[in-house]
Amino acid sequence: MKNQKKNIVSILFIALAFCICLTPFLCMTFAKTDATPENRRLAAFPSVKKKDGSLNIGIMSDLGAYFEDHFAFRNQIVAADGTLQSMFGVCASDSVVKGTHDWLYYTSSVPDYQRTNLLSDKAIRNAAHNLKLTQNLLSQRNIAFLVTIAPNKNSLYPSQMPYYLLPGDGDSNADNLSAKLKEVGVNYADLFAAFRETDETLYLKRDSHWNEKGAVLAYDTILSAAGKPHDPYNDVPVFRTKTEVGDLGKMAYSVAAPAEWNDSFDIPFSYSFTSTGSDVEDAYLSTECKEGSGSLLMFRDSFGNTLLPYFAQSYMNCVFSKATPYTVEKYITEEHPDTVIIEKVERNLGDFAFQAPVLAASPMEEPQIAGTTDGGFTVSCVPCLADPELLEITGSVFADDYDGVILKIDNACYEAFLISTDETDDGFSLYLPKSETIADGVELFLSMSGKVYAFKNSGGDAK
Repeated sequence: MKNQKKNIVSILFIALAFCICLTPFLCMTFAKTDATPENRRLAAFPSVKKKDGSLNIGIMSDLGAYFEDHFAFRNQIVAADGTLQSMFGVCASDSVVKGTHDWLYYTSSVPDYQRTNLLSDKAIRNAAHNLKLTQNLLSQRNIAFLVTIAPNKNSLYPSQMPYYLLPGDGDSNADNLSAKLKEVGVNYADLFAAFRETDETLYLKRDSHWNEKGAVLAYDTILSAAGKPHDPYNDVPVFRTKTEVGDLGKMAYSVAAPAEWNDSFDIPFSYSFTSTGSDVEDAYLSTECKEGSGSLLMFRDSFGNTLLPYFAQSYMNCVFSKATPYTVEKYITEEHPDTVIIEKVERNLGDFAFQAPVLAASPMEEPQIAGTTDGGFTVSCVPCLADPELLEITGSVFADDYDGVILKIDNACYEAFLISTDETDDGFSLYLPKSETIADGVELFLSMSGKVYAFKNSGGDAK
């Protein structure tokens, strides 16, 4: 009799567990999750066939991804799991690091914090070279240029990082790159110095970004470095409201993410959007403001979300783009800005070395050859995928020390961007209008300490 009761209890327990497991699936008919507070796009329902008409052999994997994003009560279950794990000092999301005193940090910033992702000296050289070359090319078209780096939160406020994540020693990528930018003369707005000069905490506890006061400080620092007259809003009333729900909080706690305090500036903005969209998360936005002056093209990431209103109010016309690589040629041709600003978060600084701005080269005076050097190169020419009006000429150099690459194409010389990859820091790229022809092949010269050298042999393979 006792065994029979045990069997019944076991069967009931198994049945209950089975029903609980099935509930998220069975309830999808009326309680499917179609939105999430996490800042990402949910998986779409897969099709049996791909766009090209071929059979989607990965449909089972795609269905799994769809269910993971859309099962019933997903947000509530994730919230409960996040809250429970937080009680034990850990975070339910791999993208978030739980610090002390309820601080949250972005996991992708940890390599910078621990100095485990240091760029090579050549990659730093490439990044600085590319920004300097961009500045030079824009200057030839009477366009001002400036670059700024948005600091990782743990670079400014490391004291709340968990004890088991120890900070690394030595200079960071941001330290090395900012020093190189200043050395080569790139117009640079130093946000690290600006934030460190104030004792007030200007980043949110449960967000990866600065708060509104931090946004105003960044805006003021950038436009001051650019020499642009602007209102620093020093005398504007500031109000505190506990309504801000941070991006890291949403990742960790979903709908249970608590709100925190943020500042609100009483500013009567008069700018308006001229683009179809008006969400600061949009990849492309344009604005106009009759009270502003000049025109701006700004390449930005999510740190630019809170900067946008202040820049839009300062300039008569603005274009804000999140496109990567930076399609500079396309936008300056279409929008005719007088200023270009690039804002990049610290954790993504490698992009400056790995992706050159898509900007057409200008002919330069043919250099005087000081001598020859060993090595060679490869080169190929293909249509540019990011801008169909351009040709992209890319290749690799097989040489030791050099600080620049010059290509001679049909009796015209051009300076190339320097490109890093996972395998090498010795790549290069060059963009020319697609109307240009490459009839007589390509010659390549290397710049070394202010002198230019040709290869001893004819160079390398051309494709």
